[in-house]
Amino acid sequence: MAKIGELIIEKTADGFYGKGRIRTMHMRASFDLLPVERQGDKAPSHHIVVYDGGEAVPIGAAWQNAQKRGDNAGAVMFSLRFEDPDFPDWAQNLPAYATSPDNSKPLAIMFDRSRNQDKGGE
Repeated sequence: MAKIGELIIEKTADGFYGKGRIRTMHMRASFDLLPVERQGDKAPSHHIVVYDGGEAVPIGAAWQNAQKRGDNAGAVMFSLRFEDPDFPDWAQNLPAYATSPDNSKPLAIMFDRSRNQDKGGE
């Protein structure tokens, strides 16, 4: 896994909000993480949005979880899925994870290429 950005989380009465950024050789994006009402157990807990002229434009979704094992058990973790037709082909459905042992610090966003995606030799 490689660190491609970070996410700063703020807990409010309405849930967790976040401001993040991702930086790679081919992509630069600052985004907000906004909580949404889940429509089911597997539905996302957050939308990932950027702003264009003050209007929120969705570029993905996130699922909030708590780490279940290890030294960081109980720490907030987000599974991020960036999806946008303007992203380069390699970045479509980009899986990433944000976690931190101390919820008061920025969460590292880590790119995780699955074994299925790694078969192309790119």
